[in-house]
Amino acid sequence: MRIRPDVVIFTVLVLGAAFAVWTQLEPRPAVTAIPKIGTQVADFTLRDIGNRERKLSELAAGKKATVLYFWSVDCPCVDALEVRLKKVIEKYEPLGVEFVGVDSHPDDTREQVLDKMGRIRATGYRMLLDPTQDVAKLAGVRTATELVVLDPDRRIRYRGSFDDDFIKPKVEYLGPAIEAVLAGRSPTVPESKPYGCPFPGFEGLCDFD
Repeated sequence: MRIRPDVVIFTVLVLGAAFAVWTQLEPRPAVTAIPKIGTQVADFTLRDIGNRERKLSELAAGKKATVLYFWSVDCPCVDALEVRLKKVIEKYEPLGVEFVGVDSHPDDTREQVLDKMGRIRATGYRMLLDPTQDVAKLAGVRTATELVVLDPDRRIRYRGSFDDDFIKPKVEYLGPAIEAVLAGRSPTVPESKPYGCPFPGFEGLCDFD
């Protein structure tokens, strides 16, 4: 039996339309929600710039608070914020606060990170590499220079920028957040808008520009 060409075309069109509808009805993977303030960050293991594995639980052990400082090689805000961050590290590290840098840009190499750390004289915090961005997602971070303050139970107590404005800051957020955690209370400002460069795959613009 010979099948008419117009019937074949009609059948193909019907099947194509049905497939399009089916793909729209199929459940899509859920978008990972940003963890709320108060959420406990699951323990993780990353390699540091010396290629040694480091666990968050080990770094935070015995500490009164832990600060995760997110980083990328190309973000100019990282360069400029280093001086402000140093003052906070010098003040709070002796009080039992651990500072941990996390580079969550998938294209940054260990050599590039080491080179930049040398150029900006980055000291006072360990540097871990997060090329898969798993830790950034665990902490709910989207940009370089974003900071997360964890209490002794690794619960998020503050997430956001160092202060209220990159160019002309009037209100500091990080220091008061650390003070609150050390005193056993919640920060007055638990979250703020970050102003660094978004990591690949995350929406936003760098306020530095």
